[in-house]
Amino acid sequence: VGSEGCFGIATEIEVRLLPITEGVRTLLGIFDTMEAAGRAVTAIMASGLMPAAMEIVDQATIRAVEASVFAAGYPV
Repeated sequence: VGSEGCFGIATEIEVRLLPITEGVRTLLGIFDTMEAAGRAVTAIMASGLMPAAMEIVDQATIRAVEASVFAAGYPV
């Protein structure tokens, strides 16, 4: 251990490998409430699917994005 406790030696490392994905898909889900969106996230995770990413964006944020130069064509 170094003088400030920031050096060390790894004596054991565990690596978890993930299978190569069969494909990439992008989905857009529209929900009436944040609670409904949260339930959808829970259901997706419980189904055994392993999404690389999920993001919940509220309507105010989507409106701000669509009003900017970064507009992506999301329904407002």
